[in-house]
Amino acid sequence: MARHETDIERKLQEMKARGWDFAIYYWNNYTELGQTKFFEALQYLASQSGKFTNNSEVDYFSFKTSHRISKMIPKVDAQVITS
Repeated sequence: MARHETDIERKLQEMKARGWDFAIYYWNNYTELGQTKFFEALQYLASQSGKFTNNSEVDYFSFKTSHRISKMIPKVDAQVITS
């Protein structure tokens, strides 16, 4: 056992180094892919933002005064007045 101890120790160090190389290689690939997909999703969301406009918001100051007043006066049905 003592005769092979240095050989075993060297093999363990090589396997440890190989394992770290493997982990770092895949970490770099996954982070690069994740970053790419994140920015693609961000770009997609930014391109979709123009499609979601709030149509319920009306700028009442852009209407003419007469238009606003005519909306405030109720319409009277002609048949109600004659009866």
